Amino acid sequence: MIYNIVLLCSLDHVQILVNELQEQLTADYSGIAYVTDQGYTRTNRHGFLVLEWLSDVLDEDLLNQLEQDERVKDLIVYDLPTDEDAASLFGAVVAYERWEAQL
Repeated sequence: MIYNIVLLCSLDHVQILVNELQEQLTADYSGIAYVTDQGYTRTNRHGFLVLEWLSDVLDEDLLNQLEQDERVKDLIVYDLPTDEDAASLFGAVVAYERWEAQL
């Protein structure tokens, strides 16, 4: 399973959090977690960064740390489909299209 963790923060804190988390993830979660993206939202001008987590289990201590960090305004966690999930979804779409074509 692959998870993405999106952190929203002020623009002033994006690069600071990226640097701190890259250092922490390299030391504590090497090969499992990476900072993969950073940027800002256009409407409210919040900063964001994306962590990719390559494990079936998210580390609750890390999530708690991020939730308690006053610089983090919000935290979004979602899982990405694996190749197996995508193949299953694609199969369901094809089956539905075939069923619909028979109507």
